[in-house]
Amino acid sequence: MKIDILVPRHFWQLAVGLLGKRALSDRQGLLIVPCRSIHTYFMRFVIDVYLLTSLEILFL
Repeated sequence: MKIDILVPRHFWQLAVGLLGKRALSDRQGLLIVPCRSIHTYFMRFVIDVYLLTSLEILFL
């Protein structure tokens, strides 16, 4: 299965993230690196968050 991953390249893309988007498809995601925290204020849809480490993938 192909998945389209959005990767913010500039500070403002990272700061805005998914705000302003109405939804993501089941085959889209956002990769935030580095990331110490996230928020979902003003989000228009529910998101699933995964923590990736070098050893495993944790579902939050």
